Amino acid sequence: MSNQTTIDSIEELQTYFEPNLEFKFSQPILFEDIVFNFDLGKNLKSLEDLTDILNFTKLNLFNLIIHYKFINCIFTHEIQIKGAFQKQLTFEKNCVFENGINLNGSQFDKKIRFQNTVFKGICDFENARFEDLIDFWKSDFFNPVQFYKTDFLKTTVFSACTFHENVLFTYALFNGKTFFRGTQFNKGLDLSLSINSGEFNFFNLSLGNFKSYIHNSEEDYMDLLKSNEIPSINKKETFRLLKQYFEKNGDDLEYIKYLKLEKSPIVDILKYEIKNSKLTLNSINKIFEILSIWLNKRSNNHRDSYVRGILFTIIIGFVFFTLTVISLPNYQFEVLPNKWCMNDFGMYFFTFMNPTHNIDLFKDLKPTGFTYFWQTLGRIFIGYGIYQTIQAFRKLK
Repeated sequence: MSNQTTIDSIEELQTYFEPNLEFKFSQPILFEDIVFNFDLGKNLKSLEDLTDILNFTKLNLFNLIIHYKFINCIFTHEIQIKGAFQKQLTFEKNCVFENGINLNGSQFDKKIRFQNTVFKGICDFENARFEDLIDFWKSDFFNPVQFYKTDFLKTTVFSACTFHENVLFTYALFNGKTFFRGTQFNKGLDLSLSINSGEFNFFNLSLGNFKSYIHNSEEDYMDLLKSNEIPSINKKETFRLLKQYFEKNGDDLEYIKYLKLEKSPIVDILKYEIKNSKLTLNSINKIFEILSIWLNKRSNNHRDSYVRGILFTIIIGFVFFTLTVISLPNYQFEVLPNKWCMNDFGMYFFTFMNPTHNIDLFKDLKPTGFTYFWQTLGRIFIGYGIYQTIQAFRKLK
């Protein structure tokens, strides 16, 4: 801040800039180390009107200007850009928009860069149209951002960006290559309603589980979007899209990450539907779906942990082995370890852990109907545990 010049009015800007009109026409018009401490929005219909304010038009330089560049500038009031903007525009090296930026309905024909820029206020990108490159590299967004019906027609860069609140791409059109490399989402991301006719590139994303909301009606759904909240069904679809992308690209570790994250909104939605419906065959099926997801998490953490798979198999095998032994008519519990039959225990237990073991394993011990019941159920769960362990190992292929 100490190295920046604070300008409090249009008149001060004219006075400051007039002796600095020495530039090469091949270079951008440069605004560097300036604090714009007044409302440009009230004085300009568009940022392009700076050409008139700074006497470029009178000097017959307007048509030679192809690029405006702001370096290390601070804007204390909201910046508005309206209509068509036909110049290149760059904000870089810690430019700060303290009260946001309004690009509602604007159209940019040339390259636009917001590199290493801080957006502290509200950003309005509704119906904005970017005909060429739009680059937000390493920018920080401190408020929720909604790219509502925003058109990204060529290369779009969100690499190394940090979104501190929700970011939603509601009916946003991506027509070129879009890069999310090292992008950090501290809250939520909604890609479910985006229109992608181009190519997404995701790499090293920082996105975890986040808060979402279940809607009761279409009106509730639209209200959530308008308030920059993410419906649970959109959250599920976003994780599904990311899972599908990484599966297609052969990135097994990232695929499994989003496979796991996808389960959270699925369970939330199923629980809500069960709670708000009568007990029918459909609701019973949903209960079993939740049970299946729960078992997947406990048995191998949705293919992510073979260690959990091994432990699950051993523990579940021991539980059913114990139930099977207890059901034998001659079973007696002994507290003293010196009276335990460890040799017999080892033989029977490790044979029991083989899901294909002979059904007559306990034939000499006069098995009951419950013995065969627990034995059969144990074979099923042990086989399931072994399968889940193998599935978890496959992520390392």
